[in-house]
Amino acid sequence: MSPPATPRGAPAPLRAAPAPADPDQAAVLAALAGGAEKTPDAIVAATGLAAWTVGPLLIQMEMSGLVRRLPGNHYAARR
Repeated sequence: MSPPATPRGAPAPLRAAPAPADPDQAAVLAALAGGAEKTPDAIVAATGLAAWTVGPLLIQMEMSGLVRRLPGNHYAARR
């Protein structure tokens, strides 16, 4: 049985982002679990990753739709 059709013009339903294969991305998502909003420095402290790794990683994850940037340079996992 196929899923119900989406009416024409209606937005597609949201789907959960796939789990990352990269262990660094998984560590960042674990640090942001439960709706936590953290700065890059707090993510560095929570994950033990180097700052020069976390900065570019957050940009990549934002572009991939895994995290979102919030005001005040905070990041949160996409739901």
